[in-house]
Amino acid sequence: MIRVFRQYIPKKYMVLGLLEALISASAMIIGTSVIHYYLNYGFDPWKLLGIALVFSGIHSISMTLMGLYQRRSKEGHAGLIVRIIASFFMTTMLMSLVFYTFPDLFYGRRSFGLTILIAVLGIIYIRLVFFQLTDKEFLKKRVLVFGTGQQAKLIEKLDKENSSFYVIAYVAFQDENLKIDRSKIMELPSDLLSYVLTHQINEIVISDCVWMEQLAMDDLINCRMNGIDVVNLMNFIEKEECRINLDVISPEWLLFSDGFDYSEYALFFKRILDITASLILLALFWPIMLITAGLIWLEDKGPVFYHQVRVGENSQLFKVIKFRSMRVDAEKAGAQWAKKNDNRITNIGRFIRLTRIDELPQIFNVLKGDMSFVGPRPERPNFVETFNKEIPYYNHRHIVKPGITGWAQLCYPYGSSTQDAVEKLQYDLYYVKNYSLFLDILIILQTAEVVLWGKGSR
Repeated sequence: MIRVFRQYIPKKYMVLGLLEALISASAMIIGTSVIHYYLNYGFDPWKLLGIALVFSGIHSISMTLMGLYQRRSKEGHAGLIVRIIASFFMTTMLMSLVFYTFPDLFYGRRSFGLTILIAVLGIIYIRLVFFQLTDKEFLKKRVLVFGTGQQAKLIEKLDKENSSFYVIAYVAFQDENLKIDRSKIMELPSDLLSYVLTHQINEIVISDCVWMEQLAMDDLINCRMNGIDVVNLMNFIEKEECRINLDVISPEWLLFSDGFDYSEYALFFKRILDITASLILLALFWPIMLITAGLIWLEDKGPVFYHQVRVGENSQLFKVIKFRSMRVDAEKAGAQWAKKNDNRITNIGRFIRLTRIDELPQIFNVLKGDMSFVGPRPERPNFVETFNKEIPYYNHRHIVKPGITGWAQLCYPYGSSTQDAVEKLQYDLYYVKNYSLFLDILIILQTAEVVLWGKGSR
C-alpha cells in the first residue's frame, strides 16, 4: 500500500496506472508516426510528445470515471472490456473538444484512429496479463497474524476475499479459543526475526491486544527495526478495506490514531471545491433539470420539488431539495425506506432515481452551505434518532457536512435497514477520519461510474 494524502492506494494499481498511461502516450506517438511515415508527412516530435501526454492524462481520467481502478470491481473479462471501450469513447469525446479548441494539435483522423486501436489492444492485453500475475501468491504481500480467535477470524475472511495479501500463518497463544483453520496455526517461533526473514514476511498483524503480555516485545521491535511493518487489527482493516470496522474499534484507537484534520485551511479549499463542482454541474445539466421539472409536472400535475428535513453538520437540521420521484401521498403512512421495485415511485421517478437526476437540485443546498459536494448521505431525523441509540459512534458522522455523493455511497449499495446503516457508517467514519481534498476529488471522479452504470439505485 502507498499512502497518498491519507488515502491508501494499492501498489499494483499505481503500477497499473503508470503502465496504462505509458501505453496511451506510446500509442499516440506510434500511431501518428506510422501514418505520417506512410504518407511521407513531417511532424514536430516535441509537439507530438505534448499531445501524447495530454491524451494519456485524459484517458487516465476516463479510466477512473469508468471505475477501472476500483478495488472492489468483481466483473469478468466481458465487463472489463466494455468499461475499457467506454473509457475510450469518453476519451475520444474529450480529445475532440481539445482538437476543436486547439486545431493545430490535430494530426488527422487516420493518425488518431490508429492511436485508439493500438491503445485499446494494448490496454486490454496488459489488463488481462497484469491481473493474472498479481493474483499469484508470490506477488502478494505476505502477512503473519498474531492470534487465532474471533478477531483473527476477520482477517481470515479478508484473506479469502482480498487479492492484495496472503496470510502465511496464525500464531496461537495459550488459552485462546481457536477460530482459525488449524492447518494455518503455528506456535510462537523461538526466533521471530529469523522466521520472518526466512519466510519473507512483509507485515505482522496483532489481532488482539489482550495477548500483548505473551508477546516477545524485543522480537517485535527487532522485526520493526528490520523494516517489517507491525500493525494492530484496526489499522490493518482500515488500510486494506478503506473502512473502519465497528466490531474492533475502540475509544482509545479513535483517540490516538491520526486523521480528523479539519483545519481552517482544509475547510477553505473544500468549500472552494464545493462551489466549483456545483457550478460546473449546474452549467452542464441545467437543460436536463428544466426538462425533468416539466416531465414531473406533466405526469401527475403535482409539485416538481420535494423538500424534506435532514440532519446536517453538528446535527443541525436543514431542508434538502430534490426532484420529486414518488407519488404525492407516498408517505401518508409515515417515513419509510425506499424498497426495490417500490410502487410509490412514479414512471419519471424511476428513471431519474436510476440516473441520479433526482439528486441534482441538492446543488442549491451545497451553494447555500447546508451541504458539501462530498460527505456522508444526509439522513432523516427520526432515522438518526434510532441509529444513535442502536449503532455506536453513529453520531460522529455528523461532524462534517453531508454530501451529494460520498465514500459510503461509492462503496456500498443503497441501504434500507439498520444493518445497512451499520455497514455504511464504517465507510462514513473512514471518510471523516481520512478526509483530504485528494479524497474528495477521487470520490467525485468515481461517482461518474455509479451514475453511468446505474449502481445502487432504488
